[in-house]
Amino acid sequence: NSTLLRGLLGNAMVNWTLQERLPDDPEQIFLALRRAQACSDVVLLSGGSSVGGPDFSRPALEQAGFVSLFEQLNLRPGKPLVAAVGGGTLAFVLPGNPVAHAVVFALFLRPVLWAMAGVPRPMAGPDFQFGRLARPIPGKPNARQTFWPCAGSLNALRPLRFLSSGDLLSLVGVTGFVSLPSGLPLP
Repeated sequence: NSTLLRGLLGNAMVNWTLQERLPDDPEQIFLALRRAQACSDVVLLSGGSSVGGPDFSRPALEQAGFVSLFEQLNLRPGKPLVAAVGGGTLAFVLPGNPVAHAVVFALFLRPVLWAMAGVPRPMAGPDFQFGRLARPIPGKPNARQTFWPCAGSLNALRPLRFLSSGDLLSLVGVTGFVSLPSGLPLP
């Protein structure tokens, strides 16, 4: 995810100051978080939030004095996105799966980072446009709002393969995401 995140941040007017690869160790995550907090306006933790299983990032944030703004979204992919603030630093804990990374970056992180850099609001926000699907999106309705990877032009959006939020191949050739409201019967 570090390579994906660097690519996504490439045009977001961000100075990358620190990157560490950490084991699932609460103390090491806390210490790295404190180091990052000391030299950053925004801290991004990747893969430390979880819908199920052990979650080491949230306790580390609390231990470092961060206050949670929200801890999950009704979103697919990207449900376990965490946002917190502490001591003038904003922190995001991104879900560990790459498609979820791309979706939450486009919807939340890019607008926040560009706004912090002073980019005018119309340019900083997600780029929502209306388009036409070239073929139906396969699958069943989901209880969460879904962002399906697509490619092509606005007049002929082709849904790409999307097996799961961990399927990195879902991002190959992606030019955008189609927003499917929760419970929407797919065409």
